[in-house]
Amino acid sequence: MNIKAFFFLSVVIKKYRIQRGKTQQEVADAMGIKLLPYQRLESGENNPTLRTLLKVKEVFPEINLDKIAA
Repeated sequence: MNIKAFFFLSVVIKKYRIQRGKTQQEVADAMGIKLLPYQRLESGENNPTLRTLLKVKEVFPEINLDKIAA
């Protein structure tokens, strides 16, 4: 995964979170992770694991992760 993919993922996750009217804490809870790791994911600061990407897909099934993995 490159920096462009991290940025894309962070923007998409934030977009869907806001569209659903959810807080970062609510999404972190739905993903089963703590708030700080979620905030880092949404800001593009971390390198998400496959497990994290699968959790993203569970919470936001409409997100196409094909662009992330490319």
